[in-house]
Parts: sequence; structure tokens; C-alpha cells
Amino acid sequence: MTELAIHIGPPKAGSTSIQQFLQINESALLDAGIYTDQHRSRELLGAAFRSGMTVWEQREFGERAPAGLKQRHLDELERRLRGAQASNPRLVVFSAEGLFSGDRLDLLRDLLQRFRFSRIRFICYLRRQDRWAVSVLKNRVRNKNQKNLDKIKNRRYAPRLLQFKQLFPDAEFYIRPFVDSDLVEYDLIEDFAAAAGIADRVDVSALAKPERVNQKWPAAALELMSAINAYGLDDPKRRQRIARVIDSCEGYADFSISRDQAIAIAGSRQAIADNETVLANFFSDRQRLFNENFDDYPEAGADAGDDDLKALAAEVIVKMTQAEPAGRNGLLQLLRGKLKAWRRSRLGRTFARR
Repeated sequence: MTELAIHIGPPKAGSTSIQQFLQINESALLDAGIYTDQHRSRELLGAAFRSGMTVWEQREFGERAPAGLKQRHLDELERRLRGAQASNPRLVVFSAEGLFSGDRLDLLRDLLQRFRFSRIRFICYLRRQDRWAVSVLKNRVRNKNQKNLDKIKNRRYAPRLLQFKQLFPDAEFYIRPFVDSDLVEYDLIEDFAAAAGIADRVDVSALAKPERVNQKWPAAALELMSAINAYGLDDPKRRQRIARVIDSCEGYADFSISRDQAIAIAGSRQAIADNETVLANFFSDRQRLFNENFDDYPEAGADAGDDDLKALAAEVIVKMTQAEPAGRNGLLQLLRGKLKAWRRSRLGRTFARR
């Protein structure tokens, strides 16, 4: 009989690394009787049980899904699952962090009930709420927003996990804090392979490991990109090019929120109650879900100094003008040409002192 393992997220807790691991090892896993169609199934799983659209369809259709699109995704998922079972694999593995925010998990239950999996296991990694908030902040700044921690809502895990437990009473749940000390061999991929049952069927050390993704951005990078977002860079492709240039810049001080900010997020009554609910329902051998020591945070936070900010902006300008010598659309020229307000911003004042 075929077993099923689904990594359900949530986002910002290793999902990209897990998905890359499945994708780059798809052929080797299939040889070992493990089916994964990660490249397409991730999009389908997220779309069918949440918005009804894949990322590409959202870009094409906007916020409103065309009639019948969700059903087409469900039909496609069922077709793929039947195709997988036809090859008689011992294990089917998927990863889709969008499932954690899905609003129609009943449809997932109905779909899986049409298949006779001998075991269903849901895998989930949870990041302490303060570290999750910082990760979300960095992702939002990288994409389009200004640096504003106050606009990020506190993450709650219990409601969604309890919904999974209610809808799938016979399923197994493998839930771990996203902390190295809680992972098998202190490694996310080793831990996921053990949780999904991959390690029981293949030598994980012989499989390719994904390159490190979603690198941390230093404080100066967040400040710089936040200014770019605030003062006029509307072209998403151009923003992505600048983000890739910033990725290549090293040697700048890390960003950190303050100890009081971290405690306000992860030590709030809502976060503590949420974590205790998860602990009571999914753990029998832990006294607390997360380590509640915040001493690794600086007392006043760690933001970008003027020297770091100026050096990073100058480095990005040089690299961008080298990449686009014809247009010479460097970062400094871009910002100065947009709004007078830029000159009054921190970045503008920093360059004015050059």
C-alpha cells in the first residue's frame, strides 16, 4: 500500500529548502519508489485549497479567479495522484506551504478520501513568533514594502493545526519547532527526510542537498530596499534585479529587533496561549513549545549605521551601472530623480554628507 506525506508549511520555516530538495532529487527518489511532482504540485495544492489560482494565474487574472478554475485545479490534482498510484510507489511526498493558510481544507479531505493511502502524515515546522515576524518583514521589504514591523500580525498556529486534526482524525502529525537543536542531525533536510519516511527507503546522504536559499539580509539592505520601495521603484523586474545585486554584497552588520520588541511579539498573552494549545494537542514530551529566552537579542535592536548604509548603496550603484552600462540607471540617480522627499530621507541625508 502507498503512504502519503505532505509538508504543510507554514511559510518562512524552511519550506523553500524542502521543496528544492524534492525537486532536484525527483528522479533519484522515483527510483527508490518515492513519487514527488514538486514543481507543479506545490502550485496546485496552494491554489486548489486557498485562492483558487496559482502565482502565475494571479498575475494573469488579478485577485478574482475565473469561474471553475478551482475545480480544474482539483481535477488536475486528482489526475496526478491517480497517475502516481498507477506507478505503484511506496511513498508519495508533497510540500506546499500554502496549505497552512488554505480556507477549503475540507476539499483536501474529500480528495484524499478517494484514495486508499495506508498512512497519511502531515509535517509542519513552527518558527517562534518573533523570528517569524522578522523573516516576514525581510521578505516584504525585499518585494515591495517599507520596513514596518508594526504592520505584521502575530502568527497563530493552533487554529489551523486543530482544523487539520479535526478534518484528518486518522492522520499522523509530525510537528517540530524550526530550531536546529530540535532537528535530526541538526539539519532540516535530514529531519524532513526522516519525518516523511524518505530516510527509510533511500540513503539521504547520497541525495543532492539544496543550496542555501533566502539568505539573511543585513540591516543596511533592509534600509536601502525600504527606501527604494518608498521613493518610486514600481518596476518589479527592476526591483528583483536590485535585490539580486544586494544578495551579492557581503560584510555588513546584521539586522535585529530589540529584546523588548521580541518579547512583545513572542511573549504576548496571545502567543503564549497559542503555543500552549499546540503543546497540549500535539506534544506529550515537552514542557514548552519554544525556548523563551530572549537574551540573544540586543537591548536596543541593531539597525543600519550610516557607514554601512552608505557603503552598501555605493556598492550596489557600482554593480548596477556595470550591469547596465548603456542606461547608467544607477541606484543613486534613480532615487534622486524621483521625489524631493528622498533628499530628506535618511538615505538622502547620508549621501549628502559624502
